[in-house]
Amino acid sequence: IVTALKTIETFTEYPLKMQWALCRHGSYQSYEAMRVIIRQGHYAENYYMILSGSVVVSSVSINETTKELQSQTLALLKRGACFGELALVHHSRRNATVTCRDNVSLLTLSREAFMNLFMGHKDNGCEPDHIIFLRTISSMQHIPLSLLSHDSSVCLFHYFRYRYCGHDNNVNEYYPHDWPHHIIIKILDNCA
Repeated sequence: IVTALKTIETFTEYPLKMQWALCRHGSYQSYEAMRVIIRQGHYAENYYMILSGSVVVSSVSINETTKELQSQTLALLKRGACFGELALVHHSRRNATVTCRDNVSLLTLSREAFMNLFMGHKDNGCEPDHIIFLRTISSMQHIPLSLLSHDSSVCLFHYFRYRYCGHDNNVNEYYPHDWPHHIIIKILDNCA
């Protein structure tokens, strides 16, 4: 399974240990075109990675002027894209509907598996890997990192291959080169 998934760039960005864990804890699901995977307003149960096909992300809101419902397409997600993590992390309802544009196959993680793998929750009481990594960065020494491991709404981490990341020497921000306006890690001088 790991070998087959290595053709998906998103999957290969994760360390080998996490790739194996995704295969061990994930499940395969497939849906036909026009099937709703996530419905806006429902409680979050799963995280999804698209293995094949594409989905449309849309939301419904009330037009402030006319007071009528309006639907808006937010994104088209294709093979390798992931979705569903925000509501899991924040223990909230889904803020959008995700519908299959064509036949779709997915790698799905339950809330518990997602929190264990991506948020670093560990049953054995050990410190999460991302906190251990942050402790190695000298400019993070004054930040109370132990607080991050107890509240998943405070810290969300993601793996990026080294070649995709850069550092702006003018500010303490680390970011992937193809996302110049999105800050992945910002070192806060007045945090504590």
